[in-house]
Formats: sequence, C-alpha cells, structure tokens
Amino acid sequence: MAAAADFARSKEAMSYALCIHLDRDPKSISSTLIKESDIASLFSHFVNNPDDEVKKWVEFSSNFASSDGEQHTLLGNLNQHLSQMSVILASGFIPSVADIVVFATVQVFMSHLSDSELQKYPNILRWMDYIQNTIDFGTALQKINVPKSVFNPPSPSPPKKADKGDTDPSSKKAVSGQKIAAKSDGAADSKKAAEENKVPGDKANATSAKNNKPSGDKKKAQEKTTGKTTEAAAEKAPQKSAEKDSECNVSILNIQVGLIRKAWKHPSADSLLVEEIDLGDGNVRQVVSGLAKFFSPDEIVNRRVVLITNVKPGKLRDVMSAGLVLCASNKDHTVVEPLIPPEEAKLGERISFAGFDGKPEDVLNPKKKQLDKITPTNSEPGDDTAKETAEIEPEEAQEVWREMLKQFKGEAIRMQALTAEAYVVYSKRAREVLLEASEKLKIQADKAQKDLSVIAAEVGEEGQEYLKLAAQNSPDSVKDVTETINALGKLNGPSEYHDYHVSIPFGTYLTVGGFLNFMLTGSVSAIRFGFVLGFALLALGVSSLRSQRASGRQPRLLLKGQAAIASVIFFRELSIFFQRGWFPNIFMVLLSGLVAAFYIHRIVTGGHKGPSTESGSEN
Repeated sequence: MAAAADFARSKEAMSYALCIHLDRDPKSISSTLIKESDIASLFSHFVNNPDDEVKKWVEFSSNFASSDGEQHTLLGNLNQHLSQMSVILASGFIPSVADIVVFATVQVFMSHLSDSELQKYPNILRWMDYIQNTIDFGTALQKINVPKSVFNPPSPSPPKKADKGDTDPSSKKAVSGQKIAAKSDGAADSKKAAEENKVPGDKANATSAKNNKPSGDKKKAQEKTTGKTTEAAAEKAPQKSAEKDSECNVSILNIQVGLIRKAWKHPSADSLLVEEIDLGDGNVRQVVSGLAKFFSPDEIVNRRVVLITNVKPGKLRDVMSAGLVLCASNKDHTVVEPLIPPEEAKLGERISFAGFDGKPEDVLNPKKKQLDKITPTNSEPGDDTAKETAEIEPEEAQEVWREMLKQFKGEAIRMQALTAEAYVVYSKRAREVLLEASEKLKIQADKAQKDLSVIAAEVGEEGQEYLKLAAQNSPDSVKDVTETINALGKLNGPSEYHDYHVSIPFGTYLTVGGFLNFMLTGSVSAIRFGFVLGFALLALGVSSLRSQRASGRQPRLLLKGQAAIASVIFFRELSIFFQRGWFPNIFMVLLSGLVAAFYIHRIVTGGHKGPSTESGSEN
C-alpha cells in the first residue's frame, strides 16, 4: 500500500510540474486520469511526439516504478550519467520534461534511503537539489534535505619577516653582548701580550696605540648605528607587504545579493544585456553584463544573482553600468550561468569569505587594478605563465597575425562555397514550390469562376431592390459599391466579370468583417489585415470602376495592386492555417486564394474586354 501511495504521489507531482513547465492549468488534468494512467500514458497527455532521448528517460521512469529490487542498479546508471551533466539532457543548466519525469519517479524512493545509502549517489543528490529548487512540484512531494559542504578557505598566512626580525629582542641583546665580550677579551689579551713583549724604545708604539683608540670607538658607534637602521628597515618591509596584501584580497569587494527586476537588450551591442537589479530597501541599480549570447531578457528576469557593487560606475557603449554580475562557465566558455546565492540570503546582504574579515572599500580604484589582482584570468595563483605569454615579441605577433588571417581566409572560402551550394539547393526548391503553387492556384481559379457565378445567381431580387434604394440616397462611392453588387446578378458568366466585380464585394466583406472583429475581440491584426487591406482593395475597385466608366478601359496598375493585396491576404491566412490548424480558417484561405487566382489570371490574359457596369445596367 505504501508503494502504491508513493507511486500515486509521484504521478501527481509529475502532472503538476509538467503543467507549470508547459504553461497549462494544473486543474485541466483530472485526478481520475492521474490515478488510472501509468507514467508513459500520463506523459503522452502532455507531449504528443517526444524526442527519442526523452522517450528513453520516460521508459527509464516506467521501469523504475515497476521494477522490484532493481532500483539501486538503475540509480547507479543514472548517477553515472549525471557525472558529466548538470541536467539529464544536454541542455546546459536548463531542466527539461525528462528531468521532471525522472525526478518525480526517483524522489519518492530516494526519500526512504538512509544517509549512508544516499552518499552512494552524490551526482543524483546534486541534481535532485538543483531540480527541487528550480521546478515547482506542488505539495505532493517533500524536499529532500541535501547536506552541503561549507567552503572554508585557508586563512591568509602572516607575512614572513626578515631573518633578523625572526629573533627575539632578548636574544639580540645576548648576541650583541657576546660580541662585545669577545671583542673586550681580545683587546685584553693583545694588551697583555704587548706588555710582556715590551722593550725599551717602544714608547712611541704605545703612544700611537693610545692615539688610535678613539678611532676604534668611532668605528664601533658607526657599526651600531648601521645595525639599527637595517633592523628598522627589515621591520618596516613586512608591514608594507601586509598592507599591500590587504589591499588585494577579496575582503575589499562588496559582494551583495540582488534580484533582477527588468532586463532588455543593449541598444548598440548585441552581446550585452542591461538589467535593473534590486538590492533591497529601494536600492535599485543598473548593470550592463555580457549575457546576451547565453540568455534572453525574459530568461533572467526575477532571477537572484550575486554582484560586486563597489566598482566604479562607468558607461559601456553609452549605457551606464554600476556593478558586475558574477558568473561561472565551463572551460570553453560556451555555457555561462550567474552564481546562485543561498536561498536564505536576503536582498542586499553582503557575501563574505571565512578568513577574510576586512571592510570593503567604498569604491574600487581602477588605477590600482585591484579587481584584476584578486580575480586573475588565464592563470592559477602563483603561476607566471600568463605574464610570460603576455609578453610577445613583434616577430611572434606578426606570425600570429598571419596565422589568423590565413584561418579567416580559409573560413571565408568555405562559407562562400556553402553559400553557393545553399543558393542552388534553395533556389531549386523555391522554383518547385512556385510551380506547385501556380498549379494549385490555377485549379482554384477555375473553381472560383464557377463559385462566383453561383454566388452571383444567389443574390435575390429583394436584395437588389434594397441596394438600389440605398444607392439613391448615398454618396457616390457607396452608389458605386451598391451598383456593382447589384449588377452581379445580371452578368451572364465569369467571362463578363471585371476586376471591380470581385474587389468591391470582397473588399467590403474584409472591411466590415475586420471592423466587427476588432470591436468584438480587440484584435489589432483584424484592423491591419481586415479593415485596412479590405478598404484599400475596395478603393482600388472603385477607382477601376470609375476609370472604366470614364475612358472605357481599366489601368493595369490598379489590377496589379488588387492582385498584390489579395495575395498578401491569401498567404497570411495560409500561414495561420499551417501554424494553428484552425479549421474555420480554411474558408478564408480558399476565398482569398480564389480572388488572388482571379487577378493573376486577368494579369496573365491581358485584362478583360467585356462590357462595363454601366452598359450592363443599361441592358
């Protein structure tokens, strides 16, 4: 019973998460359907034609739920798969429907394992912690508490002092005392020896020795002064070194937690995004970051990030930026993700590092290059290879430049060949599509002639009388419209139809229909493609009618304009039908296609020589 209850909770959580992920209402899925369906059939209600990779993981979940005693083997395979992946499918850090299905199935089983058993699957634990904090599974599943290791960087070691500074002051005195004692003993011995060897006539030597004694004392004083100066310099050197190190450690950075409220593309740089980041307490600042290649603005809105806020504000491509968003990437820099702060961290809270308890500076000094020293690029700490590679001789620079030009030229030639090949392929395909479309339009044009004759015959006598009555008290344009529609029933066949016989009724239909659609639904496209294009078609038809009355001919320019408008309407309705598959849209596709085919036929055959509306009405 416990296993059945767990399986029911897994399906309920999976259904809820899939609804949220696919923008569907969770209430649209009945509890009966969830209870009576297995994992595969329940998943098919959400995704009709999944990829082969997704099918494989749905089958994995079904096997995991139905197998008895083989769960640990399947978990081992999943743990091995996630050793090189952040999510189940190769989509960077973005969870997919496969993550939802597998998580909902595996989570219930993992929640019953002991801590020692959980530690056997470290990659699954990492993945589950990320998924359960990224995707909403409702209340059916409880989060698994995943223990996280705390990062404790080593404390900064105190600066080494000079050799003289390592000794204790008392030992200094002892050493100096020994030196003085040695010197005094040596002087006493030499004096005693001189007295023993003293002979008459050596008074001059004794006198000279006495005269030299003060000079020896002066020398000792100079040595003593020099020793003190050296010791003072040795003590000051570590102090300067410590101060310099304190200026270049992470404690001078003001790293805070923020929330991206708004994001938009940089107006003059495709690789940059501009974000408004909330730091709490009404502190909102604008930051420019290079995330446009990896995220759209909508994907990072309402996302918690970590940023450095005490960098000096400056403009990036004429847009002010007052911070740096911290991110992580893979080695190739093809996947970039902003750092995720701890869940319990509040907006504006400062992030610090153990062992670095210094106070952050108000604003970093760009001249000192403090940020570059704290976050070195392309080298590990203590590695001087970056400095060595940065110093390139002029000859080497020219060689590198030549190699880059050679590669660029090769890529350009390759792209030129691919472009030419693609042009041949797509132009051939375009010709085939056009020929196929022209054949279909020709067929539709033949049908249109028959349908138009049927439609014209269906206009009753009462409708014609009403149109005549309305035309008598209406402006000239309305009279033209009503007379043209009234004259349709007097034409003997499609061969007597002029362009205005089609454009005026069809334009009137589009104008009235577009206006009513806009009033009922508020659709802007109804105004653009219904009212505006319909009114333009109606105006061209009226102009063609008046030209026929005035000069007895119809300008081909007006005919081409009507054909263009009808073609635009046809292709738009056709694209909507292919995108949405909306069945009532077939009528507009056929009607606009027939009208477009009629105009194309008139253009190809060189117009029409039939009677005008006036002659038809006179008859």
